[in-house]
Amino acid sequence: MKRERLAYAVVIIGLLMTIFVALMSGVDFYSPAEVWGAVTGQNNTAFNTVMMFRLPRILAALFVVACCQLPVPSVSRFFAINWRTPVF
Repeated sequence: MKRERLAYAVVIIGLLMTIFVALMSGVDFYSPAEVWGAVTGQNNTAFNTVMMFRLPRILAALFVVACCQLPVPSVSRFFAINWRTPVF
């Protein structure tokens, strides 16, 4: 049980670090202080780039990965897809 919690903690910390690095990197590289200023709303230039472009892409990627981990019937219920009727 203790190893399982440790493994989950390591994975979550790694995921958060990866998200933070993804928020920093791009055409305009922002320092950790600039990203934190964008998240808190103190840096308007970084806010537009981070919150309008980078964060939605990261969240969309996480959503796609989460959907890929689910079995097909639960995803089809979420998107209201009926697999028995032909599309064409």
